[in-house]
Amino acid sequence: MNKKHPFLPILLSFSLGLCFTPAAFADEAEDKPAYVIPGGNQGSAPTAAPTTPADPEAEPTSPPKVTSTPAAEPTASATTAPAAGSGNDPAYVIPGGQATKEPENTPSAAPSARPTAGSGDVSGLDDTAFMEAFTLAFFDGITELTPTSASKQITAVLTKVPEERIGEAQWYLNGQPVSDHYSGQFPIKSGKVTAFQLPVVFEKGMHETGADVALEIRLNGVSRRIEKHITYQNYTDEEYDRIERDRVLNLVKPMEIPATLRQNVTTYADKYLSSANGSLAAGTEVIYADHYSDTSAYLYLPEEERFCWVSYYSVRVSGEDLVVEGDYSNEDKVTFVNAKAYASNSDYLIWINLEHQKVNLFIGEEGNWKLERVMDCATGANQTPTPTGITTYSKYENGWFNPTYYVKPVLYINPARAIAMHSILFHPDGRVQDGTLGRNVSHGCIRLAPEDINYLAEYVPIGTTVVVF
Repeated sequence: MNKKHPFLPILLSFSLGLCFTPAAFADEAEDKPAYVIPGGNQGSAPTAAPTTPADPEAEPTSPPKVTSTPAAEPTASATTAPAAGSGNDPAYVIPGGQATKEPENTPSAAPSARPTAGSGDVSGLDDTAFMEAFTLAFFDGITELTPTSASKQITAVLTKVPEERIGEAQWYLNGQPVSDHYSGQFPIKSGKVTAFQLPVVFEKGMHETGADVALEIRLNGVSRRIEKHITYQNYTDEEYDRIERDRVLNLVKPMEIPATLRQNVTTYADKYLSSANGSLAAGTEVIYADHYSDTSAYLYLPEEERFCWVSYYSVRVSGEDLVVEGDYSNEDKVTFVNAKAYASNSDYLIWINLEHQKVNLFIGEEGNWKLERVMDCATGANQTPTPTGITTYSKYENGWFNPTYYVKPVLYINPARAIAMHSILFHPDGRVQDGTLGRNVSHGCIRLAPEDINYLAEYVPIGTTVVVF
């Protein structure tokens, strides 16, 4: 017998009411936003939906949500949120992934106590606790600098920062703030690196022995500071002089004239080709250094590191232009002649530089020469080069006068071979016949402008050392 239960109507009404009431703890809808896993592809939402990051400078307006899981410490800069009223949903960026829509708000329970450092939720740390929570340290490893230091960049890094906030940063040098190394919008976050290029220049006579460097991070009046002393280990003045001498001696080089042997030859120890000392094959590349009339050629053999004489017509001399435009600095010239310790029997020294076609006149004494005058010149052509080495201004003549040209005056540096310093070439009537300077075009002599050769003739005495290099 079907007998109605007295409470059945009440139970039925209650069930129907549940069917039409929204479920407060039901799963999210199927079109819920997707989330990006760092370094991976877009996937489904995590079980606990992330909450909206709070403005690091604003006071909390609602208690932390118990459903949120602390996010991994960011290693990239945060993306700026869309402006209010822009019509676009704010975006979140998870390191290594893409921006997604803001997750929907879900109910959260009020915290049972104020968060503290190490509690797992640090968004409520006050400024003092926050500034004490992270690590700030130098990581450049620099405690000493020398003239050969690879780097002078001082670098600091922040790690273990609970959350990103915006503060200030200032670098200091010897207790003074560096004006161009201040930031009023400094991201205080893990992995943040800041650097300072230490403006130290090592040079001879430098008196500074070190520097004090400091970095200060500030947040609303609360500051963190790190500092260290960097020692300078400079060279002595004697070491600087030695380094400079070595640099210049490697810089200044003689003109090298390439040549090739036309045929198999016998090499000799003398220009008369009377004392054989070896042989060379046709096609051997050599350096042409000098010649003795049209009898023999004086060669340097780079592979054997020796000089020798061979038959003059067995050598094919290069016709390429070997003059280098420009000149050495005056300082380098002075360093060169003093480093070479050239001596002279007068108060003058002459250096004829073939590479740049310059005659350099110095005044002084051995080890203390000063540059007095620099003059353009024209020296021996490739086939008839000016002999290199140390010689002496040994004879003076008013000039050489021939039916087709003349030069004057004449300052001999090798009378036996009629090699001298003299003027450019003139026609017998006084017109310039060949005024070429700055090229190697002569038969071995050194041509100068009239005013320069006259200056040398007037001031430089016989017996002066002449260096051809």
